[in-house]
Amino acid sequence: GICAALDWCAVGAGKRRLELLTKPATLFLLLAWTLSAIPRPGGALGAWLVAGLALSLLGDVFLLVPERHFVHGLGAFLLAQVAYTIALNAQGLFLDGRSGAAAIAVGLLAIGLHARLRKGLAERREQRMLAPVTVYLAAVSAMLWSAACAPFRLEWPALAGGLVAAGGGLFFASHAILAWNRFIQ
Repeated sequence: GICAALDWCAVGAGKRRLELLTKPATLFLLLAWTLSAIPRPGGALGAWLVAGLALSLLGDVFLLVPERHFVHGLGAFLLAQVAYTIALNAQGLFLDGRSGAAAIAVGLLAIGLHARLRKGLAERREQRMLAPVTVYLAAVSAMLWSAACAPFRLEWPALAGGLVAAGGGLFFASHAILAWNRFIQ
């Protein structure tokens, strides 16, 4: 938490050198903590969660380096979203009316964001990015839906499900903001 707060302060203050240290350090420490906290054997949820965190760390590193590595960062985060989605559904898909309502809400959000990103890409003459952005948006939306269903899972403690849902929402929001800043303004 301290490392994440330092990263936010570094970004806000324009301290690029500090950000280059604190951004990957935050995820590295989270990954190390997760590895130490998962009981052995950790099962599918633990293994996929660790894979997602490792890929997110790689994505953060790519996004910190020059512009030409944006697509590599996008690819690493795409694979991370797939890993998180598999982890969140390790016990099977949760399908009922609530998950259907969550799917509709996430779908509408994704469709609206996609329409605005598509327009921004056209205005910036970056249509070549439409396919990668579309695939990534689909993956992060699947992760968001999976996270939104976590509170409904009876096998999950209520607090854990709520935190997963909140975390999934924050993850989606942060990547939507990144896409907005990169492709719209």
